[in-house]
Formats: sequence, structure tokens, C-alpha cells
Amino acid sequence: MPIHIAAEEEDFELVVWRMDDDETETDLYVRLLAYAPTADLSEYETLTHPRRRREWLASRYLLYRWNAEGIWRDEYRKLHFLGETDWHLSVSHTDGFVAVARCKVPCGIDIQVPNDKAVTLAHRYLTDSELKLLLALPESHHLGWMTFFWCAKEAVFKAYGKGQLPGKTIQVQESPVTTEFVALIQKSTETYHYGLRWLHNQADFMLVVALEQLNIQSN
Repeated sequence: MPIHIAAEEEDFELVVWRMDDDETETDLYVRLLAYAPTADLSEYETLTHPRRRREWLASRYLLYRWNAEGIWRDEYRKLHFLGETDWHLSVSHTDGFVAVARCKVPCGIDIQVPNDKAVTLAHRYLTDSELKLLLALPESHHLGWMTFFWCAKEAVFKAYGKGQLPGKTIQVQESPVTTEFVALIQKSTETYHYGLRWLHNQADFMLVVALEQLNIQSN
């Protein structure tokens, strides 16, 4: 699968790349440095797993195509472009898939290949209302929907971008005004709201995008 522009709007862009097995680490390294000769490779040099090294190079290549000046991480390890404050960034990768997004509002993305991990860990991240929604569906749909909930919460966590959140702190629910889903983070007197978009390429992968909708509200 070549590099695919999954969404290209004035204030939001999303790119998904399924790397071929013959795309070597050296190929990706050369491709990145050809585009951004001054790219900071210090994080890459700490990685030891071959797949993680390939995914890191691929994600940085996609980001540097948008801005070759540089990338830095804040105190919560959220990525930013050097010299730019208009764009919020998010990156995700799994099993040879790499996805990057930039948006004019805080955003997060998560891509997963459906697997039993979402089922095994369901008790850690599904709320009672989410579990009720899931159990109302045919069992053959459970893995896909558990993967959706998993991705949604990971994406919301990245969009929130201010440190750790227990999975059940993030609530995914059907929108009261559309047929889509939304997510909430409720922390004492604060509520954060996120819209959710998702791509599902048959059985290949699930990708969810979380976009901040409203600022913090007091209850």
C-alpha cells in the first residue's frame, strides 16, 4: 500500500502508510535524510527493535514532508513542529502501518490491527455503559467494536496530551445529535469533549481520530 492521504482539509490532514516488507530500514533512513538532512535522530538511535526503528523513520518522514524545520517533544512527549504553533500533531503505528495527522485543534490518532489484546484487556478500559452497548451487538461484532473502543481511548488520551488517564476516565458514547460517537473526559469539575472519526479498512486495520470540540467546562 503506498502512502495514502486519508483526509486533506483546510484544518486537518491525515496520512496512512502501510510499509512493504521490502522497504528496508536503510531505505527509510535514506529517504528521511534526503528530505530533512538535519533531522534529529537521537530518539531513533535509542530504539533496538527493527520494526520500531522502521516505524519511527517512516513516521518522521511523513511529518517532515509537512515541515522540514524540525520536531520536538513537550514535557508530556507530545510532538510539535519547530517554529509553528498553529498545528497539533499525532502519530500512531502498529504492525507495519504508520499514520500521522496534523490539525488546527488538539488531536490524537490511534491505529490498530484487530487482535485479542483488545478483548483480554477490556475490563481495564470499558465502562459499564460501553460494555452494555457492546453486549447488545452480535458476538461476531465484538472484536471490531472492542478495537474501536481501544483506539478511541488511545486517540483521546493523545489529544488530551497532559499525562496519564485511566481508561475508564475516558467515556465513549453515541452522540445525542448525530449517528456518530463522541468522547468525554471527566476530571473533578472539568469536562473535555472530543469528536471521533474512524477508518476501518476491512480486517486490515482500525484507525480512530479524536478532535477536541470544546474547551474545559465547569460543572
